[in-house]
Amino acid sequence: MKDEMIKTSRRPPRAARSQRELERRIFHLKTLYDVSQEIGSLRDIQGIMKHLLMMVMGTFGAVSGVILLIDSKRGKVEVFTQEGLDRASMGLLAEASEWEYFQELKAVSGIQILGGRGKGLKEKKEAKMFRLLSSFKVHVWIPFKKVDEDVRGGIGLGKKLSGDRYTRDDQELLSTLSNQAGVAIENARLYQDLHYSHQELLVAQGELEDYSRTLEQKVEHRTTELARATSEAQEARGVAEAYLGRLESELQSARDIQMSMVPAVFPPPAPGRPVEICATLEPARQVGGDLYDFFYTDEGQLCFLIGDVSDKGAPAALFMARAKTLVRLMVTLLRAPDGGPPTPHEIMARVNEELCRDNGMHMFVTVLLGVLDPTSGALQCCNAGHLVPYVLGRHGVEPLEVARGKPLGIRPGFGYDSTGWTLSAGDCLFLFTDGITEAMDGEGKLFGEERLQDALRSVVTEDPAKVVAAVIEKVNGFTGAAPRADDCAALAVRFSR
Repeated sequence: MKDEMIKTSRRPPRAARSQRELERRIFHLKTLYDVSQEIGSLRDIQGIMKHLLMMVMGTFGAVSGVILLIDSKRGKVEVFTQEGLDRASMGLLAEASEWEYFQELKAVSGIQILGGRGKGLKEKKEAKMFRLLSSFKVHVWIPFKKVDEDVRGGIGLGKKLSGDRYTRDDQELLSTLSNQAGVAIENARLYQDLHYSHQELLVAQGELEDYSRTLEQKVEHRTTELARATSEAQEARGVAEAYLGRLESELQSARDIQMSMVPAVFPPPAPGRPVEICATLEPARQVGGDLYDFFYTDEGQLCFLIGDVSDKGAPAALFMARAKTLVRLMVTLLRAPDGGPPTPHEIMARVNEELCRDNGMHMFVTVLLGVLDPTSGALQCCNAGHLVPYVLGRHGVEPLEVARGKPLGIRPGFGYDSTGWTLSAGDCLFLFTDGITEAMDGEGKLFGEERLQDALRSVVTEDPAKVVAAVIEKVNGFTGAAPRADDCAALAVRFSR
């Protein structure tokens, strides 16, 4: 009995394990985000490789590192950058361009552990790549891959300053980083090709302008040259139109990806979950910064939120995705001091801390987070600088007064409060972003809160889908053909116990 008590006392509490797992995941996410931010903003391969090697060495505490890239056209291996190699190892760099190294490096498809008890290339000590990488004092080799799984090279890391081995978690993170690097390399090469084509187009355009001026002076004697210049102009226009078409296609793909990040299927009410829900998101540009989300927790509670990022376009969409992911992580993994589920204000405080990290663009997001108990109608809400929602019920349309805190991502250390409320059977909660109330018609007039309340009064007893559709229809009818200046999001939740 005493031995059993000792064993039990040595087991780490579940909360501590969850906390360590959360911290590990956050570290992985932060590392991936940092690397993507660093290399994603670069367009030259040399800069990408230099930043990547320094960040990976710093993350894992490696004493040395080298990046090799495969040049498939010339059948050679290029030593792109290195850090921490001694003079003896530097003398071997010239050997890496031999044909045998190209063939062997191209055949390596997975992470290779050359130090400690790892397998892989070490099983083939006669392989030249093993001897070369060992000469570079490489302990772990991570290949880069293209989307079509073709190996494009890789990064080799030396031993850790701490003397520790590379763990399975290290290998998992390194594998994800290598995939990011492979995509970044491919994008950089595509960008270079596009840049060179663009420069050629500018040169051709300049030559065409000079040629046109010459034609104006000698038009009577240069009809043949004028016809050729017209043909060249049409060809250049075709190239430009094709380029713009590709850009529009890429932006549409980005919007499709953004829309796939928010729920598009709204489950009907069921026994134990007498709740109806519906939402919509309409970006003003092809990629926007508004967001909504809803999901049931492990305890059976409905968690829902709506938010508005301070900017628009692709950067706002990325910040939106980060905020949405952090909320889900905190709801799933964070525990209250008593071991129970966290309150909305505890979730918001932790998400604010994470969003403030590495926020170089100084973006922020307003969020309204609610947690509903579907068995009793008990509702807890936390408002981080967002608009006040409305309750549609037997008393008509009423604002739900919720304690309002600061938006997320401005500064760490902000505190937040949760407000309690009990929904009656048939009550509907309506959440929205300022793209609805600040929508403008052709004369610059705002849709405003009064028109929103009138729209809601006409659908007090309707289901959430009709509530959302009615509001959007009123807004579109008000703005008419005027261009949309802001993203528009709305979410309706009806408790039908």
